[in-house]
Amino acid sequence: FVKELDKALLEKHSDLSVHSLKDMPMEVPEDLPLVAFSKREDPRDVLVLPEGETELNPEKPLGCSSLRRTLQLKELYPDMECKSVRGNVQTRLRKLEEGQYGALVLAAAGLKRLGLAHRISRYFEPEEMIPAAGQGDSGGTGQGWRGYFFSGGLSGCGCSVRGAGREGFCKISGWGLFFSGGGTRSSGRGDAYPFGTLL
Repeated sequence: FVKELDKALLEKHSDLSVHSLKDMPMEVPEDLPLVAFSKREDPRDVLVLPEGETELNPEKPLGCSSLRRTLQLKELYPDMECKSVRGNVQTRLRKLEEGQYGALVLAAAGLKRLGLAHRISRYFEPEEMIPAAGQGDSGGTGQGWRGYFFSGGLSGCGCSVRGAGREGFCKISGWGLFFSGGGTRSSGRGDAYPFGTLL
């Protein structure tokens, strides 16, 4: 999906694309720079149960779409199966209500921005599940040959610093990165790395 919007920018069919920063590649091409950042939403991951349910059904899989979440869920729920789930948030919720999954693990930010915070059954604190780098932040991608004089008013406090830090750290280290605000930790190549106060 990011690639489709990038193509539209390069072909001048659009002026600006907005993405969840966690879904963007770690290295941003020079001709499609990040020119704006939103105020950060809640960076945590959450558990979503079927409507009306209060307990996990251990006989149905947990639905999630990232390896990061799957690996951490195996630590939290070692006796439960994790199964990939595709589609936008509404599609995933429909699959949950159809009984294909016992619960979903999604980003709190996406649910809150869609007005679906009431579907959140449980928050995972960063000590339990490390969020993806950039989770909760939105980034605006522009055309490298243009000036975006208005973008300064679109950048939330600290978001541009986190965005630049995310990209710069990964370029220098060659690592993937997970972080959460002040309690930052990073992980890549199967290792853990204390990241403390950089972002």
